[in-house]
Amino acid sequence: MRVRFDDNQSVADDIGRCGVSDVIPSMSYQGAFVDGPRLFAAPEDALIDLTLVIPVHNEEENAVPLYREIREALDKTDLDWECIIVDDGSKDKTVENLSRAFAGDDRLCIVCLRRNFGQTAGLAAGFDRARGRLIATMDGD
Repeated sequence: MRVRFDDNQSVADDIGRCGVSDVIPSMSYQGAFVDGPRLFAAPEDALIDLTLVIPVHNEEENAVPLYREIREALDKTDLDWECIIVDDGSKDKTVENLSRAFAGDDRLCIVCLRRNFGQTAGLAAGFDRARGRLIATMDGD
């Protein structure tokens, strides 16, 4: 699992392309592995079959069961996939719950926005990090 915090002007140009101007440098969250920004234009050989982008806001009760069901369904396919959950400034334990439950799952990428920017910005932040040849969206609730 990858957790990406977006909140600092030093990385603002990086995220500015998706309409989100407040970004945070990568950092560790509850011991989860954290990597840098995703490629904005992934090389063809780095692409995977499917990226699922899910913006969430205060979904501490729903996020873990949602990802568990997604993983269960997609694992039955032959697709090479990833899921990007964009936390849109949640004030609850959405990110903490996901981090604890799926710390070893590198198909899950969590992008954390510093404040609530809205669904459109959340989707754009996920699209900017997507590596899938196909990108699908889903509501988090």
